[in-house]
Amino acid sequence: WLNKINPKKKPKKKPKKKSFSPLWESLMSILWSGSIKTSWRCIVVSSVKTGKVIASIERKKKGVLVVFNDGSKLEMGLHSFTDQPLYEGKEISSQEFAQLKKATQLDEYYDYALKLCSGSSKTIHEVSAKLESKKASQETISAICSRLIKIGLLDDEMYAKVYASDIAAFKSYGRKRILYELKKKGIRDEILSKLVFDEENEKNKALKYAALLNKRNEKAPNAKKQTKMIQGLIQRGFDEDIAILATKECASVNDEESERNALLKDYFTYRARYEKKYEGYELRQRIFGALMRKGYQSQDIQNTMEENENAD
Repeated sequence: WLNKINPKKKPKKKPKKKSFSPLWESLMSILWSGSIKTSWRCIVVSSVKTGKVIASIERKKKGVLVVFNDGSKLEMGLHSFTDQPLYEGKEISSQEFAQLKKATQLDEYYDYALKLCSGSSKTIHEVSAKLESKKASQETISAICSRLIKIGLLDDEMYAKVYASDIAAFKSYGRKRILYELKKKGIRDEILSKLVFDEENEKNKALKYAALLNKRNEKAPNAKKQTKMIQGLIQRGFDEDIAILATKECASVNDEESERNALLKDYFTYRARYEKKYEGYELRQRIFGALMRKGYQSQDIQNTMEENENAD
């Protein structure tokens, strides 16, 4: 009965501890530790680490040099560096490291594109082709061109207008040559269709270039000179009617005596050259063909050859 009056107290069961994952336990220890002050919105936990820790960040002339604890380095531009939350002691995840490398490569391509545009005006097609030759991806090329368009360094419409007015006037290009050169530079048809070519301006450019061609062919026979001038103007991009008009106004005409003396001089030159190897009919054909290519009229050539052969 004593046992019934004073029974032995049974030991109380201890409550089971709840088990947490190692990641959650480490997070909770950081939150409740008195040695670290933090806030909920500043916590970023990366699931995959590469083991790379930023050892130092150095400012360089062209950007920032990020050095990691394993000795690897990344040289970044200021633009991409300011977009990344980087600081010494930060451990970099594999995803973050890949983003850093991509940003670094993008900076290199962007700096190259800036140099291209700073040297002289370029079209979108020209910059894209240069970047493609440097093995840049289409995504990178598109991103860089978009940035250059946004800051005004790439503008195909403005480029076409300036080329059609200033550059074409300096090089004495006609309408067809202007359109050809712009098409080759990648300017779209919808932009080319908006260009306006003043007829009077085309004539003035043609006259300017025709005067230069006349000076180059000053000693050529009249017929040859005019043919060369018309061909030269057409190759420069002028319409045929403008080329003929400019040639008529600018081509100087040699008098008959000067033309005959020039023909006679060339006749003896070719005769002395070919008579060493040929004779008779073959000799006459060689001389006649050379004088025709020189630009003399066929009837004048025949008369000169007959006169000198009869004199012999």
